[in-house]
Amino acid sequence: MPTPEQGIIIGVRNELSEILPIAIKLSQNYPNPFNLVTKIEFSLPKRSETSLVIYNVLGQEVKRLLGGDLAAGDYEIFWDASGYSSGVYLYELRTEKYRFMRKMLLLK
Repeated sequence: MPTPEQGIIIGVRNELSEILPIAIKLSQNYPNPFNLVTKIEFSLPKRSETSLVIYNVLGQEVKRLLGGDLAAGDYEIFWDASGYSSGVYLYELRTEKYRFMRKMLLLK
């Protein structure tokens, strides 16, 4: 069982339909700024070794939300950051060939 300091993933949803994404996409988290819980959405056009990691502004990993082989589709992850202090965080989506990074703001 994760401790509050580690953060908690409160949901992962993969929307599979007959229409698959045509490109990798990492959306801005919502809401941003956020208070305790935020949603991160991304899309994969094909199966890929994928990771989604949260970093602090010093570049230190604070939470690995996903890591592994993911099928093509649209994903959304809810991150509970109640165990973290207010501030700017970065989140990175990395696949075998691509890397995307965005900024988010946690306000308590």
